[in-house]
Amino acid sequence: MKTELLAKLMPSSLDLSTYGSKNHNAITTEDILIKLSYSKLTENEYNFILAKFLNDDSCRSSVYKSLVEEVRKEFGKEGVNRLVCRFVEVAIMECILIRCPFCNGTGFNIFKTTISKCPHCNDGEFIYDDNVRANLIGITLKKFKKESNKYNRVLELLNEIEINALSKIDS
Repeated sequence: MKTELLAKLMPSSLDLSTYGSKNHNAITTEDILIKLSYSKLTENEYNFILAKFLNDDSCRSSVYKSLVEEVRKEFGKEGVNRLVCRFVEVAIMECILIRCPFCNGTGFNIFKTTISKCPHCNDGEFIYDDNVRANLIGITLKKFKKESNKYNRVLELLNEIEINALSKIDS
């Protein structure tokens, strides 16, 4: 299975200038795969990109496992408990799931006779505030505020992974 995936990611030709889209200069799957294969992403960065843009659950799981391991190194084994694992899950959700689940990213709720602005998002992007994060984690707002430095560190680690991956792809 992995060899098939690698074969699909590797281009058949080293000459990228002649290997362009034949669909009115539109970007094709092959163009994206070539760009990914030459961007020298780490496994964690690659998994994050696939989890975010292709909604790949196995890649999301890999990002979760590696992030828990990284947090374990940073906070120590006693610092990683069920709560910190939930922090990692919710932080991944916050970085990957940007569209509002209530209005499907439209910014408006449509009912039978009315159309109203969605209160959960800003132009279709879900608003993650401390209250929402605490509810997703399953703790009180007071406890979340007490432990928010750990959550913010996990979110910072994920943002570093995303920024590094996108900068490698862009260059």
